[in-house]
Amino acid sequence: MEDASTTSSSSSSSSKENVRLDVMKYFDEFRERGMLANEAAALALKVAYGNVDPPLDPASLLDAIAKAGETRQYRELIETIKFAFSSVDVVSTCFLSKTPPNSDSSSSLVAGMELSLLEDFYVSALRLEAPEVNLAIMEANEQLLASLLRSLKDGSWPSGSLRAVIIMLENRLFMEPDYYGTLSRLWRLVLDAPQSFRASLFSALKEYDGKQLERLVVVIQQFITIQLYEFQQVNTMVVSGVEILGFIYSVNESSLRIGHSAFYNDAVNNDDFNLKDDFSRWVDPTRQQFSFCQYPFVFDPSSKSKILQMDSIFQMTEEFEDAILRSVFIGMTCPYLILRVRRDFLVRDTIVQIQEQLGDLKKPLKVVFVGEEGIDEGGVQKEFFQLLVRELFNPQYGMFSYSDEARCFWFNATPSELNFDTEFELVGILLGLAIYNGHILDLHFPTVVYKKLLGKPLALDDLGQVKPDLGKGLEHLLRFTGDVEETYSRTFQISEIDMFGRTATVNLKEGGENIDLNLQNRDEYVKLCVEYYLGKSIARQFECFSQGFRRLCKGRVLDLFQPVELEQLICGSPGLDFEALEKVAMYDDGYTKESRIIREFWEVVHSFTEEQKRKLLFFTTGSDRAPIKGLSNLQFVISRNGPDCERLPTAHTCFNHLLLPEYKTKEKLQERLLTAINNAEGFGLM
Repeated sequence: MEDASTTSSSSSSSSKENVRLDVMKYFDEFRERGMLANEAAALALKVAYGNVDPPLDPASLLDAIAKAGETRQYRELIETIKFAFSSVDVVSTCFLSKTPPNSDSSSSLVAGMELSLLEDFYVSALRLEAPEVNLAIMEANEQLLASLLRSLKDGSWPSGSLRAVIIMLENRLFMEPDYYGTLSRLWRLVLDAPQSFRASLFSALKEYDGKQLERLVVVIQQFITIQLYEFQQVNTMVVSGVEILGFIYSVNESSLRIGHSAFYNDAVNNDDFNLKDDFSRWVDPTRQQFSFCQYPFVFDPSSKSKILQMDSIFQMTEEFEDAILRSVFIGMTCPYLILRVRRDFLVRDTIVQIQEQLGDLKKPLKVVFVGEEGIDEGGVQKEFFQLLVRELFNPQYGMFSYSDEARCFWFNATPSELNFDTEFELVGILLGLAIYNGHILDLHFPTVVYKKLLGKPLALDDLGQVKPDLGKGLEHLLRFTGDVEETYSRTFQISEIDMFGRTATVNLKEGGENIDLNLQNRDEYVKLCVEYYLGKSIARQFECFSQGFRRLCKGRVLDLFQPVELEQLICGSPGLDFEALEKVAMYDDGYTKESRIIREFWEVVHSFTEEQKRKLLFFTTGSDRAPIKGLSNLQFVISRNGPDCERLPTAHTCFNHLLLPEYKTKEKLQERLLTAINNAEGFGLM
């Protein structure tokens, strides 16, 4: 007969073996569901020894919700929610994927979790419309958050915290203002967490698709907007919201899942927002530490334009006051930048006078055409910019070439015997003067020009804007699955034809003529092509252009802009709202809003295609784009130009002024107007 000690020893060994087997079972299960090895091991030990219950299956959660929906009995569901969502160890394992992370599954895996399962849970729970269930979710979240805040304070960051935070961030109930206090504390937890945790969260959020990332942004934007409207001031909760929005913005910049406009905040871009005061805090941080200008992604292009105008007015005022002060102590100094130019020598006169007044470029601009009387109230400036752009960008001038394929201008790779350095600098100055003096230029540069001005990195997509066929060819090269060396049969040397039709060879790298293109080096070949065509081939021209631009525009205000926003600032917005233009239009010389022909004019215009509307806008303003603030910000005048006749409508583009004869019928009005706008180059423009 065995003694008691032998039986006890045998039982103990058996128990240890069972625990060991359980640890191995749970470890394998957790690893298969995407957990890191150390995290899986720690949780497997806790479950095997009974310190925590085995993780819940998402299906059981959804079943519990479905059952509660049928019976309208919520007690069992509430207990399950409180158990699952109030503990880091439990909640962090609830939505783990059962699909190995390297499988071909189309499910979205984030930190090993299937976000679709998490989304199904929240959507199904909220669809019950049961206040007690919602309260259970929030109380469990509060308990979970309190636990993580204690861990943060103690310096003991628990495993599973990444998934726990993501699960709370996905909580749909945070759209309700009643829970904004909890949401703000959750954001503060993220912002104060160790750098290693924030880096892990950053990597996890990069796995979000556009819809999932935008959902997070919508919650934050609503929070900031409601807080600003309700309290009319920036409190600590708003600061936390803006900072967490900045975190999400950085994630998006690395993955480009959603457009920049998703980060524009309605309250901050509202006319009631005191942008001037915010700008003042930014330029004078001793007044108050926080300014939205420190987070420029919340501003839309219109608000950024206002900030730039504030900065330009500030600098122009300084220049003006300095000029007045110098005139008192030194002698008379003009407070304006005055350009006196002859129409027949427009480029030459402009270059000479700008070179003589480089120190005055930030003064308010006045333009005088020699031999013509008149005070420049803006119209003369506009005509000056229109004529100068037209001349400098004329392909016959040799500085820029127009691509019908890309539908844009690009810098000519100027031969060494030609020197356009001064002219390229003038074009850059021209852009800066237009910005400072509030004019839109009819430029047709690709967006990559503005990326280069802002110092943004360039990629193959940018080359495609300038040379679409070459861009497509290089994309095909990167995707090609055959024998690259035999099929392409080329080296790291390319040929180019200059503006005189001469062919020259260029090595993309040293010894390029002896380096064959193959599968192993094709990425390098594409990278060098992008660098050459967008950089080295036009380096001298672009440097002069950039130098001119930065004589007026540089520093912190310019850094507020994204490339597309800078393009809109200089060239206007491509979006055309003619309904808004009709609301602000003015009438003269006998026409009123109620005139028959005016009503028929707008009926005709609203029936135009998008292309016809662009032609009309170009015909009347000299640009086919709207101001950055939209057509509602355009001063547009329609005047009577005599009774019914065969004359075409004409326009003073400098003043956005349409001269319209009083045609007898709507059909004749439409025919005459279309003829005019389709033949705008050469006649009809004044």
